Amino acid sequence: MPRRMKTPAAPAITSLPELVERLGRYAALSARAETLAAKATEELAAIKARLEAEAAPLAAEMKAILLAAKPWWAANSEQLTEGKRKSVELAGCLIGERLSKPALGHPKPEHVAIELLRGHGLAAMIRVKEEMDKLAISRLLAFTPEDPVADEDVAELLACRETLERLGFSIIQKEEFFIARAGDVPEATETVADPTEQVLA
Repeated sequence: MPRRMKTPAAPAITSLPELVERLGRYAALSARAETLAAKATEELAAIKARLEAEAAPLAAEMKAILLAAKPWWAANSEQLTEGKRKSVELAGCLIGERLSKPALGHPKPEHVAIELLRGHGLAAMIRVKEEMDKLAISRLLAFTPEDPVADEDVAELLACRETLERLGFSIIQKEEFFIARAGDVPEATETVADPTEQVLA
């Protein structure tokens, strides 16, 4: 879980040389933070790969035991359960039979099942997820007659844009202060509720 760390108080900057010194420090900190993040990603990937390699033969042996025990259980379970139970505890394991998690059986492929439901008055059993196409809406709000579209589409697109604006849709941007290392493309930042705190990975 990320640790929350209070942002340390920094003395006010009172001169250009002091600003230059602080910005140099900022660039160095930014480079170091990126190096640590890359190292963390690399080391976590290595740890995951090593542990998965160690776990693979364990899983394979467990599966082999399961496959070997299944026919034995089918032939001998009555002796252990006396026909009264589905499973027993042996050597630190529960062995036996149980119902799998319920799954829906339906005609395949799924679109055939959907059409069958719709055609037999069961459309309420069909779930449709609706969400705004925010990218399309934003593009339409930014549309101008100078954009490369067919002349006959301009009037319709302008009318749609005006409707969106009338309904309260808009593109929200604001000026924000930033510092970035030279050569980096500054990205927009999220507004933080408490400016005295930051999240450290």
